[in-house]
This record gives sequence, structure tokens and C-alpha cells, in this order.
Amino acid sequence: MKTLVKKPDGEMGPRLEAWENMPSHLRRLLSARLGKTLARDVTKHDIATLSNDIVAGKFGKPSVSNARHMRKAASGLFNWAAEAGRDYVTASPCGQTKTPALSRRARNPTTDDLNRDDYEERSKQSATITWQSGR
Repeated sequence: MKTLVKKPDGEMGPRLEAWENMPSHLRRLLSARLGKTLARDVTKHDIATLSNDIVAGKFGKPSVSNARHMRKAASGLFNWAAEAGRDYVTASPCGQTKTPALSRRARNPTTDDLNRDDYEERSKQSATITWQSGR
């Protein structure tokens, strides 16, 4: 996660930009449900149930975003555990589960927004930011 790689803009940076939060997601969400369960005993049903429970609000405030963060952190953990040379798991249980979809925000521009000269430019920037962030 912290391994530096060359990014598309030419800069060197961590492979995962949000790697600092991964341990928190694993501890708060995954560990709270799975506890001392061995990695090889975790099934795709366990991951899907946990994801659904997070969305339903059984782990605090209902949050699709937290379910996606948990899924991403768990996927990274289990993919690492399934790499060649590591015999912790045979395959990642996250590979067969779907991530919850984020709802899209409706854009309802006002007439004042439409009359602004920079409206089209701001719309293009917003679309670029949305696309880059994966929403």
C-alpha cells in the first residue's frame, strides 16, 4: 500500500492514496464482525453479510461509503494473503462479491447558474472530479 509507484502525472506516490485509513477500516468494520475467525474460514457470504449490515446501519450510521471502504480494505488484505508464496487463503472471498453502488446526486441548476459564463467550465470540472474519484 505504501510502496511508491510512478503515477500517470509522472510523480512518485503510494500505490493506494488512502492507505492510512485501511487499518482503521479493517479494525472498525472487519475485525468487529469476524473477530478471531481464521482468514481461511472467511467466506464470500461473511463479506456480503457484513457489507449489507454496514449499509443497514448495524455498525453505526448507515453508510454505503463505509461498506465500500470495508470491501476495498478486505479485498486488499485477502488478495495479499492469496499471493503466491503465502498459504493463508486459497482465494480471496471478496472476489465474488459486488460492491454497493453509490447513489448519484441529481444536478438541478438554477437559472442563475445557467446564466453564468463559467457554468459549462464548472460542469466539466465537476464531471472530471467525479470520474477521477470513482463515484
